Amino acid sequence: MKPNSMARRVAFVMAVAWICALATAAQGRRASITVRVESSDKVPIVGAKVVVTNEKTKQSSTLTTDVSGSSFLDPIAPGRYVVELSAKGFVPDSRAVRVKPGKKVKVHARLKSTTPKKKSRWLQ
Repeated sequence: MKPNSMARRVAFVMAVAWICALATAAQGRRASITVRVESSDKVPIVGAKVVVTNEKTKQSSTLTTDVSGSSFLDPIAPGRYVVELSAKGFVPDSRAVRVKPGKKVKVHARLKSTTPKKKSRWLQ
């Protein structure tokens, strides 16, 4: 084996090790946002629209809540975001959140119904 060939192999192995180390470090810094949307009666809202927009880049992701009223965005870059929540029959809402590297942000919202509650006949 030529000495130059051995040096190239060592350099290649070191480069691969460096890339793997960077990838592992980056995974440890991943951030996420979990959103839970409920009615004011604490009932999960299925199919609510959740739009998460990065304030700096204006890039957005649109999600839909599942049967538990939850949606999840992972991975997400650190930064400031606006989380907009809407569902048919409910007053829309929005929240500003700050996502830090490696942190999991939880947004819990209760939306008010657009349909007024009927008063009990007995209270009239």
